Amino acid sequence: MASIRMLSLSCALALSLAAPAHAQDGGSSDRTRISGTIFANASDREGDFDAELKRFFVNIDHDFNEDWSLHFTSDVQWVRDSDPTDLWVPHMYLQRRLGQNASLQVGSAPQPWIPRMTKLNGFRYVDSPLLARAGVGSPAEWGVHLKGQQGAASYAVSVVTGSGYKKPTLGDTPDVEAAVDWQLADGWTVVLGGYRGRRAQDRGPGGVEHTATRLNAALAYVGEAGRWGVEGFEADNWNRINRVEPDESRGWSTWGSYRVAPEWTVFARHDRITPSRLLDPGAENEFSQAGVEWSPSRNLRLALAGKREEIEMAGVRRSGNEFGIWAQLNY
Repeated sequence: MASIRMLSLSCALALSLAAPAHAQDGGSSDRTRISGTIFANASDREGDFDAELKRFFVNIDHDFNEDWSLHFTSDVQWVRDSDPTDLWVPHMYLQRRLGQNASLQVGSAPQPWIPRMTKLNGFRYVDSPLLARAGVGSPAEWGVHLKGQQGAASYAVSVVTGSGYKKPTLGDTPDVEAAVDWQLADGWTVVLGGYRGRRAQDRGPGGVEHTATRLNAALAYVGEAGRWGVEGFEADNWNRINRVEPDESRGWSTWGSYRVAPEWTVFARHDRITPSRLLDPGAENEFSQAGVEWSPSRNLRLALAGKREEIEMAGVRRSGNEFGIWAQLNY
């Protein structure tokens, strides 16, 4: 199985290197751009060594004119112990510029919170951000998205289906997610956000018992040589829309990295999640990672990292370790 995955990763790398040349040879217009990103790793997880294609993004951007544009992103992954996934479409939206500092996007577009945290953390290819790991958020949704900036503050508001981009469905009422951040002096950023809705689970025979809500806050620093941040959330009834008993979850994450040489960076992260504070108060998830990154060019990043996760649920505690190499290739 590992050899098959290695072959698939090699094919993906070959396709990524060939894509720009193909676009250029085809005489594509300056209004259309093709790019992509690959996340891959080869690691040992409790004695199981295998290679994984975590993400294979292909992006197509087309500008109709100065104000109108179209963006499309496809995604495929192949992780251990699973067959290749279906083709996902995390981004497919029409964008209208609203002046110099705002835009309106209609379709499946980035949500206000998770992409912002991914940018601040800087190591998405090694692991997903906090909300994705906790299962209380999506990086993209179908709906209407307004984004803009006013001075040192930027904002994002999304009115969406709430069902996620992988299997989108419609509910009777839309969900709303919003975030605002302030760029402080010397690289510091404060971000606040929230979510409210029924996650497209208010249609059908099941009764609506609760509305899902989430509050977020983060403080981060991004400088020339390093970055640091802390993020927290509190979510109520995220998976209890049609259940009588309410529940709550909370979590926080802190991360840091420092460039010790032009091509070398050390990084670390720690998360703690309490997924069921009312129904299973003893449940918790602790996650830690640390590693060193080598980045010989703007298009290639390689990280040698170790991870440890401890999960307690219904009084049973499990732990696991992983060690290997993670890679990000941009083309």
